[in-house]
Amino acid sequence: MLQGTVSHSLLEFEAEERPDLVVMSTHGRSGLARFALGSVTDRLVREGTVPVLVTRLSSEATAQLGRALVMLDGSGVAEEVLPVVQQLAGKPVQSVLLYRVVADPDDRQPAMTYLEGVAGRLRGSVPVECTVDVGEARHDIERASEKADLVVLCTHGRTGFDRLRHGSVADFVMRHLDKPALMVRAGASREGR
Repeated sequence: MLQGTVSHSLLEFEAEERPDLVVMSTHGRSGLARFALGSVTDRLVREGTVPVLVTRLSSEATAQLGRALVMLDGSGVAEEVLPVVQQLAGKPVQSVLLYRVVADPDDRQPAMTYLEGVAGRLRGSVPVECTVDVGEARHDIERASEKADLVVLCTHGRTGFDRLRHGSVADFVMRHLDKPALMVRAGASREGR
């Protein structure tokens, strides 16, 4: 029998049982509503040690997770999703779209070269495509996700003012996209998994 707040109890249960994946739904609240009501899903994504598959309650139910949109920003932190993607390759993920957004058009080709390098590590286990858009990630993700069944990304797990100051692509994906999102917290694999 679990006792205490829901999020605390679930985090303790996760730490004890060490599942491979946590699956949760979210209301998709943002701003003051999320602050006032809290979010169990948000806390498990930020503080848990295993990937969390998040679906919005308002999203249409789907059993398809064949095409994954994997968001990368060129950092080693973002690449922490790659082992998870490799584990899902062929079961259920059948194809991967590596996706990156850059602010400066001059960065498009170097970003594509980077994505092609990452794609080389995944090819052989699953077909991979690469796309680089010029713009702002939170605005371009929605369009990029239209042909995907699943969005996969790493989150820094920032909280409070730090998350507000930096913005959060992961938070945007969780709250606004009508796609299941597989969230992998940066550094979680080094915390005793």
